Amino acid sequence: MNGTQTIKRVLRRATGRDRPKTVAPVPLPDYEIPVPEAEPLAPVTLKLRDDRRVNVRHICPEDADRLVELFWRLSADTRWRRFFVPLDNVDSELVRRTARRMAAIDRRCEVALAAVACEDGHERIVAVARFACPKAADETVEGSIVVRDDYQGAGLGSQLLHLLIRAARMRGLRTMTIFTQGDNPAILTIIRRMGVPYTTSFATGVYEITLHLAG
Repeated sequence: MNGTQTIKRVLRRATGRDRPKTVAPVPLPDYEIPVPEAEPLAPVTLKLRDDRRVNVRHICPEDADRLVELFWRLSADTRWRRFFVPLDNVDSELVRRTARRMAAIDRRCEVALAAVACEDGHERIVAVARFACPKAADETVEGSIVVRDDYQGAGLGSQLLHLLIRAARMRGLRTMTIFTQGDNPAILTIIRRMGVPYTTSFATGVYEITLHLAG
């Protein structure tokens, strides 16, 4: 089970279903994918279509509070599209615990990129792109991206997806799977424009998009 699947399970408990007394830690893969000595992915500066600029870097443990702030600034629709469950009444302590775990990544087996902007003199995370490595290099990795509502539609998501694909290729991964609701065809448009070979399947209102990274 990767980090994305785990956060979905943890946050699903906020709705009152399958609520445990404690939250289990995320299990790590039983092997390590080598991290390149020279990591060119971050930090980088991205220019958006509206001329705003954001810096992209790796998430660190100190970002936990920034992830909490990002979550509360997402609209109900954006939360639904990211986590696939309604999170209108999620417990604030659960959000904090989850944010701490998602900020404490192990770069040997995870990639988590934060797009940050300076607002009112403070560094704030406005988008996150991440994946957890599978247990074998020929397996698929599940990617996910979330962008704060006021930064959507400016090309940030597509640029983050490009960086995420680049990171996966650097680690020798062959495929990346992205899940999205059936009423969100914009992601298909983004992928077509990137020129990455892909296949799709559709079931129960959800697209499963598989990017073929070796192509």
